[in-house]
Amino acid sequence: MQNLMLRPVAAAAVLTAGSVILSVALTTLILLALDVRDFTIGLLLAALLPAAMAPGPTYMLVRSIARLRQMHDELERQANTDLLTGLPNRRAFFTRAPGLLASPVSAADGAAVMMIDLDHFKRVNDTHGHATGDAMLEFVARTLIRALHGPEDFVARLGGEEFAAILPGATPAEADATAERICQGFRQLRVDAGAEIDGELTASIGISMVATGANIDTALRVADQAVYLAKRAGRDRWVRDGAIHVPQQPVETPAGAPAAHGSKAA
Repeated sequence: MQNLMLRPVAAAAVLTAGSVILSVALTTLILLALDVRDFTIGLLLAALLPAAMAPGPTYMLVRSIARLRQMHDELERQANTDLLTGLPNRRAFFTRAPGLLASPVSAADGAAVMMIDLDHFKRVNDTHGHATGDAMLEFVARTLIRALHGPEDFVARLGGEEFAAILPGATPAEADATAERICQGFRQLRVDAGAEIDGELTASIGISMVATGANIDTALRVADQAVYLAKRAGRDRWVRDGAIHVPQQPVETPAGAPAAHGSKAA
């Protein structure tokens, strides 16, 4: 807060100093044009008047501009954030995707584009209520963030039970390892939302391996088709390059594993 206050003060001081210099310069030109020999009083007034009158209005103007900038930044953040999970939303995903697919990290090995679709999520909402479903989605977001290990890995919620991720520079083996971590993480679901649904979360994942600069719409179509194949093959698995991969047997939930807490109304 202190920094936010100092910026308008500094800006107001700079503008006030500028107005004083401009006022003195203009006054000097006028006095020279009028062939006035004694500049003392004129220059003194030219310096004192803006110095006395400018700081207050200038400070208020600069502070108002700073507040408008803050409001703009906050609105921009909200426009690019899924309010439930805190993940970037669909808009943010399609804004960031071209840059990620063309980044230097992707240039050498390309990238992996993943579609993650929760299995039977509608059934969870219908059976346990939307508060439980919301808690599950919050858990999903935390699990996805933990599963991504690359420095530029990016995950977003596209809508409903669909999520997407971009793994710049990921090899096929690294993409498979990420999918494995996601499946294992989902199996450790613990939800505290007034419903016993622990362990009832799986996902079907489609992976599209792409070259640098690939078109994100094309990559997502390939990944979406892979999701469809994963669901037809039994769900709780991923498909890459037409090959079906089944995660390892469930691991025991470690002590202290994060739980999702549902507190929103249905």
